[in-house]
Amino acid sequence: KKDYKSNSYLPISLSGLWDLFFKPSIYFTPGTVVQNRWYQFVALIPYAMMMTKGNMVKKFILKFEYRPEHPAHILYGSWEYTWAMLLFGGIIGGLLYWIVGIKYFHSRLKWCGVSQPDPASVRFIGIYSSLVYSLPGLLILFYESLAFSDLKEAINYPGIGWELLTFQFMWWSCHVQWIGVKTRFNISGYKPFLWFYVFPFVIQFIYLHQKFYLRIIRDFIYQINFL
Repeated sequence: KKDYKSNSYLPISLSGLWDLFFKPSIYFTPGTVVQNRWYQFVALIPYAMMMTKGNMVKKFILKFEYRPEHPAHILYGSWEYTWAMLLFGGIIGGLLYWIVGIKYFHSRLKWCGVSQPDPASVRFIGIYSSLVYSLPGLLILFYESLAFSDLKEAINYPGIGWELLTFQFMWWSCHVQWIGVKTRFNISGYKPFLWFYVFPFVIQFIYLHQKFYLRIIRDFIYQINFL
């Protein structure tokens, strides 16, 4: 059994990642917790960066795509500026998630019947289960920064291969979170499945895959305006 309490053990090492991705019931075994909050906050940044990217995609499609004179285009026309914005959003978003997201995670556990959720366990599951989606998402973003000249070209790419891959990791992160909650707090039934599997999956799917359906909605609105 690995000692996840030890500050000398990084839970995002290769060994820890293997357990997180493929053995979540072992990774989230009751009694194990990462005490170092610095590790926890750093682990939040990749997920917040993915949320920032989703927000950038939404704003590009709805506001900036047909306004080339807008100053915000500098964030989409250079990968250096894009990565700087993503990192900034990751830090700020990580702080917001630490304050609001963890509290919401705590509330969902209470709705599932856990009377007094342990704050350390709440942070442990809520933060590290997000890595199952965010780390592969960052790798794909790194590939896009090599394969495309800028973020605008990546957004406008018609293929859906990478989107399907990120979809799989997003689904698996919800699965890992659900397993972690059941293992850690010894709960079962439809409530944990609803609040920690179905609900986060639907919300993340709507938010992170805006590239496709937002254009459909936008074009539909434009057609109505021209009628």
